[in-house]
Amino acid sequence: RPAIIAVLALIMAAVCVCCAEREGETCAAGVSAAAIVVVGSLNVDITIKVARPPQLGETVAALSAETSVAMGGKGANQAVAAARLAAGTRAVKLVCVLGDDAHADALEKELLANSVDISMITRASNVPSGQGFVMLSPDGAASSVVVAGANLAWPVESIELAEHMAAAVRGAAVVMLQREVAERVNFA
Repeated sequence: RPAIIAVLALIMAAVCVCCAEREGETCAAGVSAAAIVVVGSLNVDITIKVARPPQLGETVAALSAETSVAMGGKGANQAVAAARLAAGTRAVKLVCVLGDDAHADALEKELLANSVDISMITRASNVPSGQGFVMLSPDGAASSVVVAGANLAWPVESIELAEHMAAAVRGAAVVMLQREVAERVNFA
């Protein structure tokens, strides 16, 4: 996490210099600065505490009767970190695809609570939102399985995808990609 925050701080500094040079925009004063746009994944992470991860063909019991549920996905994590660093001086938009399941509303609410603009999030029909299943050992080591779900449900047609991405990044100060979604999305 510290490395991500350091990188984001450098990006924020570069963005402030960049947009301060744009006509009519300043960063430090909080006047309508160009947005940071994050294109990536959004998952609901379900964490299970285990003594150790199972080996192939083995079942292990969880250490607790409960799991923890949190927002995750590299795109969502970067968007929240950028919004916290921006501290209201500029918008941070997340561009992603959610499913049409019960997790989608909760994920959107969590993003809004963290000051992330969700106006470019789309929903895919008949597809679940992305999910991450994390097996967490007592020493903090984690093993994960990611079910991509809606993270793979970006528009299939090249023109539709290009138009969506052009609208999402128009006027952005910086665009952040993690390569956790289909490569064609990153190239669009």
